[in-house]
Amino acid sequence: MSLFRHARLTAATCAAVAVGMLFTAPAHAQPSEPAPSSVSAEPSAPVSEPAPEPSTVPSAPTDLVQPPNNADSAQALSFAVEATLDKASYQTGDPVKATLKITNTTAGPLTASSYPASDTGISFRYESLRALHAGIKIDAGKTYTHKLDGFAADPNATSAVFVGHVTPRESGHHSTGFTVTAPLKQVHGKIAGVVYLDKNGNETIDAGELVADADVTAGNNHFGDDRQTVKTDAAGRFAFDRLAPVEYSLSTKVDDWTFRYTTVKVDLSNGNLDLKLRGVRPFGEGLTASLKFKQDSYKPGDTAHLVVTLTNIGTIPMAGVHAVCHRSGEGPGLKGTGAGWGDLAWNRKGVSIAPGKTETFQVSETIPVAYGDYGVVFAGCDFGWDGDGNPEAVDYARLITNATGTVRTTVFQDGDGNGWPEEGETMAGIDVQLVEPDTAKVVATARTNDKGVAEFKDAPAGIYSTDVKGPWTVVNAEDRDVLVKGNGCWYTCDFPVQVTPGPDDEPTPDPVTTPPTAPPAAPAPQARSGNLADTGANVIWLSVGGLATLLAGAVFLIAANRRRTKAN
Repeated sequence: MSLFRHARLTAATCAAVAVGMLFTAPAHAQPSEPAPSSVSAEPSAPVSEPAPEPSTVPSAPTDLVQPPNNADSAQALSFAVEATLDKASYQTGDPVKATLKITNTTAGPLTASSYPASDTGISFRYESLRALHAGIKIDAGKTYTHKLDGFAADPNATSAVFVGHVTPRESGHHSTGFTVTAPLKQVHGKIAGVVYLDKNGNETIDAGELVADADVTAGNNHFGDDRQTVKTDAAGRFAFDRLAPVEYSLSTKVDDWTFRYTTVKVDLSNGNLDLKLRGVRPFGEGLTASLKFKQDSYKPGDTAHLVVTLTNIGTIPMAGVHAVCHRSGEGPGLKGTGAGWGDLAWNRKGVSIAPGKTETFQVSETIPVAYGDYGVVFAGCDFGWDGDGNPEAVDYARLITNATGTVRTTVFQDGDGNGWPEEGETMAGIDVQLVEPDTAKVVATARTNDKGVAEFKDAPAGIYSTDVKGPWTVVNAEDRDVLVKGNGCWYTCDFPVQVTPGPDDEPTPDPVTTPPTAPPAAPAPQARSGNLADTGANVIWLSVGGLATLLAGAVFLIAANRRRTKAN
């Protein structure tokens, strides 16, 4: 599996887990007078350890939903908690606002955190939960008021329950439970439509294109447990008749065909009963793609300009083509969103490519200032819709920055063939070099210690290849790139360098005798000279070993792209 594909699949899996948690802010109804809160102020056992940091996809720990029955329950509470809902009753699909007032009743400061339960008829927007998950410092005797918003999005719920605990992070203190309940009237909406395979690319339903027995899934965008799947009938029709009146994402599965996720706002007017879910052949069967930065280097905060070239080598028109970039979400990648990407952006209509035609698109995006710590920015995109089989393209540019970092390499001979350094395999006294990949300039040299480790301190941020001096050859040198990140590490600061006896294939450049303590003065950004990587279509992606897993593919995407171009 290519690293690019691995990163895409990893991101898609995470997105599926996160559905129902990350969604856009709802339009709020005007609240009525708040109903009186029903607060359960029940102490739990003292907290012996700080509460764990929340994950990026939050869930409500079950032990926070109901306070435990324990011998310490008679002890004083650490927090007084008042919980309220904005309305006395709701119906399915209504927006919900809730309030927590947390008072520190102790003599010293405490950090309060809370994970309100998410399966009780209310699904809160994650952005409104973030501060509660991270923890809020409250001084002695002070009160903190927190607002939450979400939806009554569970189509099967009959009550809206705001329940959870407020837990002190500090040990030796007690949690306080809270519960507020409001009746919830069930109402449901319907959606229906047809699935068809657009075999001739004309974006209309022709004879023989309706498909039976296709899987159609409606996923609630606000409540992840609500995912319903039906099959199309003999006429290609599908229907869902018990949906909450909120947004759903529709996905369709037919072997070897690609469908775009479709977002539908379910309402009670039944206005979505004639949906048309269009399938096309995988875009990679007839579409080739390339992209390139217009300059070799930029400064963090600059606007990067790129050229995207798409060619339809097939016989069927392609419509609605989008750029889907930085699927892994890791590292210094452009996202492919915003006005600078025009109709290629995911939230736009897409672009059309006629058979046998090539279209070129000028796109741009601001480089986040934080990317300066990496010394590099890359654009890795696939072009099409949501499924597999899209053509892929990647390019990178250097970032002019003063960031420096520390990395370590471990030189070893692989005696057992597992690809990793182990005791008895490492090598002392070997000079290791970090080499700029495009200029072959050695930026730092370090010698391995008795454990085979060479440390590079204050090396300029960026991506480098490795080389060694002496009668040794680096094994799979093209897969041994090192990323130096300023102010920390990107997954790891330790990189293995496997060697075998034998001369280098090419002479090694003269080494820098001492590692630089600061990067050289940065030149002004230069226009692209044509000798950096230009990614073409139908690329065969290189696979690498364990280090690739740690780096989630991005470093080696850049390196593999650079090497392919030079090889060509």
